[in-house]
Amino acid sequence: MMGFQPLIAALLCIFARLCQGEDHVQIACRSRFYPHNVTCHWTLDEEYRPASEVHAVYRFKTTQKICPKSKRSAHSCTISNLALFSKARYTVIVDVSTPLGNISGKTMFKVEEIVQPDPPSHVEVEQVPGCDTCVHVHWKKPASYTAGDRVQFQYFLQYRQQHHHEGSWSEIPQRKQRANITDARPGAVLNVRLAAKVIRKGKKSPWSKSVAITPWLERIRTTVSPSETTFSCISRHLKLTTQEQAMTDASTGGSPLTVHRVTNLHILSMVFTTALIL
Repeated sequence: MMGFQPLIAALLCIFARLCQGEDHVQIACRSRFYPHNVTCHWTLDEEYRPASEVHAVYRFKTTQKICPKSKRSAHSCTISNLALFSKARYTVIVDVSTPLGNISGKTMFKVEEIVQPDPPSHVEVEQVPGCDTCVHVHWKKPASYTAGDRVQFQYFLQYRQQHHHEGSWSEIPQRKQRANITDARPGAVLNVRLAAKVIRKGKKSPWSKSVAITPWLERIRTTVSPSETTFSCISRHLKLTTQEQAMTDASTGGSPLTVHRVTNLHILSMVFTTALIL
């Protein structure tokens, strides 16, 4: 008799689940194209698949309507003509007929709570002339967004060195569609990704695909003429030589004339060398 107890308990559990009927349909709603519409997707517990018939409706205040099936998926429906900034919640109910019986699922939401746009699009990274640790990043609004300037986005730019797979990402919040990274490592591959969020509504988008860039393998050479470079070096060398010789004179009592002679010899030597190069 004791051996049948687990079996009986399992049968009672299955029977209770079939009678209850709910919570076997998981529903997730998202306003990807805010403020135009909301799309709800549903999945069934594995033992209830495949479904033979699905009926989806939504309620708002005292009104109930059929939730039209989405064109892209047989497991979703789309609600249009949304009531924005309302304190009332939408309720979505999905009833499903299966070989094991009828099951259903239900979810409730406010539109502004489920806003989640797509990631930013056209993410591009560029090296910055004159700065070998800088990277310029610019991007566009989510490609699916078509509401002009009606909605303002907050962007989140993240970056890290490619070999730091377990390292944390550095993040730059930004409202503009561009930003500069100033602490990149020259010659090391840098990964960059972005997310978007409608300001004061919902949550971040999924992250965009990472874009890689290798900042300057060599330090940038300034565009200075050879003569300017030479006289700059001579001037710097003159200053250092004079200081060093003055220190020697102070300690040994040398003559100031010696300083000038030694300095002039150094200058003549450098000018002669430069002339040969040019």
